[in-house]
Amino acid sequence: MIKSKSLLKVQNVTILFRKNIGVLKKEDMIIRAVDGISFDVEEGEILGIAGESGSGKSTLAKSIAGLLKPTSGIILFEGENIYEIKGEKYRYFRKNVQMVFQNPFGSLNPSMKIRDTLKDVLKAAKKETNEDVLRSLMEFVNLNYEILDKYPSELSGGQAQRVAIARAIATQPKLLILDEPTSALDVSVQAQILTLLKKIQTEKGLTYILISHDIGVIRYLCKRVIVMKAGKIVEQGDIEDIIYRPKEEYTKRLVESLLRLYGYIEN
Repeated sequence: MIKSKSLLKVQNVTILFRKNIGVLKKEDMIIRAVDGISFDVEEGEILGIAGESGSGKSTLAKSIAGLLKPTSGIILFEGENIYEIKGEKYRYFRKNVQMVFQNPFGSLNPSMKIRDTLKDVLKAAKKETNEDVLRSLMEFVNLNYEILDKYPSELSGGQAQRVAIARAIATQPKLLILDEPTSALDVSVQAQILTLLKKIQTEKGLTYILISHDIGVIRYLCKRVIVMKAGKIVEQGDIEDIIYRPKEEYTKRLVESLLRLYGYIEN
């Protein structure tokens, strides 16, 4: 049996924020958004990170994506500290680690047509930008090629999120970070996006980190899940164990919210 290889290592990561409080906003309060988190992600794995709003999961996602430097601890991608690399190594990291955000409209440039948005990403990654490549991207995310000549404001939420996904996979990354990718969408559209994400992972063999407050969304895609509360990992393991045999009261509440949503528990 061939042992899988760790693509990402998060080692004792802490992220602190300073907040001004008091009547005159002159007192400082230190907020531990992420508090000593450690875990590995294997190549080809889909890891879920669950938790309520304010648990620190999205802050952690941004840090892994290279958007928010930790206060302490290190994040290694293929053995390299992502906050120390420069030049070609940094460009390699940016090409191979992509993120899909909760609100697709907030992540797409409103003044650019979809065609130009995709071309910019492809050029930065030194990829071909011809019409065949653009049409192939649209086809892969189940969009008509006519979308290429539209602005984000002309798209539905589901279409905009498909474009955001197309942009993320255009560079042929190794790791895709999905931060609540369906929570801003209608329920019917959520299912379509989740099906698309499963298809992409299966066909391209990508590694995913899926951030969600919805344990049901995580269950659809993931086999392993980390549960966060107040910046800490409170529980982790196989998704079925987390759902049917949760050890922590906090995890039980997350699972119960899922069961209520689907009518298995009365409010």
